[in-house]
Amino acid sequence: MIILQLDLLCISCKNKTYLRLSGNLPFNSIDVGIILQKSMEGAFPLNDKIWKSISEQAKDLVSKLL
Repeated sequence: MIILQLDLLCISCKNKTYLRLSGNLPFNSIDVGIILQKSMEGAFPLNDKIWKSISEQAKDLVSKLL
């Protein structure tokens, strides 16, 4: 149970970091199940126009958070 809570916390951190850096949510869904599934798959799009102005270090941070 503790591991699941930590995983959800990490997914939340990754989503929040993505949002703060890009100003957008990483997924076009309001379904929590889909968001969790895509988050766990690591399917965060970092090739948007917005991400061209974001540093490589910040992109690396978002991609490595899990």
